[in-house]
Amino acid sequence: MKKSTLFLIAVAILFLLIVGDVSPLAAQDVATDPAVNKALLTEWWQVEAEHDYTHLDDFFTTDFVRHSVATSAVMPDTRITNLDEYAQFLESTAAMFPDYHMTPQMLSADGDYVAFYSTFSGTFVQNGNRVEIPMVGF
Repeated sequence: MKKSTLFLIAVAILFLLIVGDVSPLAAQDVATDPAVNKALLTEWWQVEAEHDYTHLDDFFTTDFVRHSVATSAVMPDTRITNLDEYAQFLESTAAMFPDYHMTPQMLSADGDYVAFYSTFSGTFVQNGNRVEIPMVGF
């Protein structure tokens, strides 16, 4: 694979992660305690690192819609309008990066809003190249 193609894939994933995770953690009973919401995000990242997408409803509302300019730009046919579609999206990511995980660098919360700076890490299954992509989300 050409370096330019690899770079574009990395940039696409970065954009997916930066813009794609705008407020997805809206659990059924949203807490207003920032510490609770920070813990919820951290727990989600742990579950996601295990690639266990069977309990998405423990973290997301049933009417979850992922709003992502990056997803639309990079994968225009990808629409995530429910938890099943989100699970498929995550499974596709895990197929490309079987060992992917998020490492929190900074979490900040104000009521039921959480902002984060994190590192997405994983190894491309296609060529074995390792990536570490800094990202932010709300």
